[in-house]
Amino acid sequence: MLYEENVPFRLSIIIIGFFLLTSVYMVWIGYRQIVVGPIGTDPAPTWFYFLFGIFFIGLSWLLYQFKTLVIRIEEKYILLQYGLFKVQINRENVTSAYLDTANPLLSYGGWGYRFGAFKGKPRKVLNIPGYPCVVISQKQTKQEIVFSTSNPGEIIKILQPAEE
Repeated sequence: MLYEENVPFRLSIIIIGFFLLTSVYMVWIGYRQIVVGPIGTDPAPTWFYFLFGIFFIGLSWLLYQFKTLVIRIEEKYILLQYGLFKVQINRENVTSAYLDTANPLLSYGGWGYRFGAFKGKPRKVLNIPGYPCVVISQKQTKQEIVFSTSNPGEIIKILQPAEE
């Protein structure tokens, strides 16, 4: 293995915590409505609270999957994994690697797993706020791959021999 990095999405812990607290609160309201009685003069059905409690637990689990972007560079391939999504690039197909200059919000619509375009080239983006991005151009496709990293210079240096 030439390079491995786990890029954390630090804000995800706060968001997951909020969703988990919301799910506990919803289940507690449903339980209270069964034991004590209806809440307010026009209460929602009890199943509503339990359903939304389960919904927020599921949302927390889904967001937990996206707490880290994993980057692995091997001799023959580059593996990028962000949550449930995985991108594998054959190193022989890499024509260039360079620092991304695009604004993620304007070019891709934000952060996460995205599809966008920059200067007429389609891009598949796996980015996290607060980290610079590296762009990989490939021989066999016009689509570029963009991903966040805390060490863009090192990744670009590792991928340079693949250009020749």
